[in-house]
Amino acid sequence: MLVYHSLLLEKYNENGTELPVITVVLYPFDTPGGEPELTETYGDKELLHFSYQEISLRKLDARTFVQARAIPLYGLLPAMNCTSEKLLLEALEDMLKYYRGDEDHLRDELLCFQTLLQRARRLPEAELENVLRRIRMFDPLLETDPWVQEYGQKREAAGEARGEVKGKTEGIRQSIEMVVQTRFPHLLDLAMDRVAHLHDPAALQDEEEH
Repeated sequence: MLVYHSLLLEKYNENGTELPVITVVLYPFDTPGGEPELTETYGDKELLHFSYQEISLRKLDARTFVQARAIPLYGLLPAMNCTSEKLLLEALEDMLKYYRGDEDHLRDELLCFQTLLQRARRLPEAELENVLRRIRMFDPLLETDPWVQEYGQKREAAGEARGEVKGKTEGIRQSIEMVVQTRFPHLLDLAMDRVAHLHDPAALQDEEEH
């Protein structure tokens, strides 16, 4: 934040102008404790002091932003206080009109809106689903977002990896069961109970070898 603050300060204070840069951190959920500042010292000398403002979205009244028609901030509404199904649906319609012709911006705002809506969960389940249903009408648009694509690829890869591990684990369990059933049938229940709690193929392999 300090680096970004410094770059903005340099950019907007060229040619002798003096424009302050106010750094604000928005917290969609809980606000951490501690003082919002950074102090750099050397010995007993203060070299730098950087302060910033903190705003907790959950303490803001969503109705105030809608009444003010602050549409560029509507993506943050689902994390605010005093939301409702009616308010959020109206906000979505306003966003669609405001960003008409600018699909990239609309996609970013809808993605933010949807993410906060699902994480904050400030609406009853039925109302939440109604709002999500309206957003899903734009799934093709959201799916072109680079972050969504990357996230989807990671989840797909993770799912494939879990499937491979599960298949390998199940195969080793069956092998252990067959060996114990053949050589030590009276220990079968004990052996299977032991391997039932193991999910690491390496650990199961070790059990199989012993």
